[in-house]
Amino acid sequence: WAEAAARRFGLGRRLGSLLSLSGIFLLAGMAGFSVSVVRAGVMAGLCHLGRLALRRADSLTSLGAGGAVLAALSPPVLFTLGWQLTLAATLGLLVGAGPLSALLEERLVARFGRAGRFGGWVTEGLSASAAAQLGALPVLAAWLGRVSLWGVATPQPAHPHLARALHFGGTRARRRT
Repeated sequence: WAEAAARRFGLGRRLGSLLSLSGIFLLAGMAGFSVSVVRAGVMAGLCHLGRLALRRADSLTSLGAGGAVLAALSPPVLFTLGWQLTLAATLGLLVGAGPLSALLEERLVARFGRAGRFGGWVTEGLSASAAAQLGALPVLAAWLGRVSLWGVATPQPAHPHLARALHFGGTRARRRT
C-alpha cells in the first residue's frame, strides 16, 4: 500500500520501496517478530531492496535468505516446528502452486471449456492451498511420525466459499461499528 500510495502521489518507485521497507519493519514489530512474520518480512524486504538496487527479485533466494536470517538471529529456531513449517509451506507454494494451477486449469478447460476469471480464481486458490499443504507434509510426517492426506484433501471443497465467507464477515463487522 505504501508503494502504491507513493506512485499515486508521484513520489517514485524508490521512495515507495523505502516506505514499504519501513512499513514491513513496523508490521513485523507489531506482530511480535514471530517466525513466520520475520520470514515473510525478510522475503518482502529483499524484493524491495532489489528494486532499490534495480535488480530482479528471486523468490527462492528470498526464502533461503529469510530462513538464514532467522537461523542467524536465533540458532535454536532451526529445531522448532514453526520455523520448519513456514519454510516448507512457502517452498511448496513457490515450487508447486504454478504447475498445479496450470494442470487444474488445463483439466477444467478440457472438461468444461473456457472457465473464465472465476475458474482461474478457483484453480489458483485450490492449487495454492494444496501446494502449501504438500510442502508442509514432510515436516509434519517427521514431527508426528505418520502422514495423513486428509489435511490436503479436506480444505479443498470449502476453499471456493472462503472468500465469500470472509467478505460477508467483514461486511457484517462494518455494519456494527
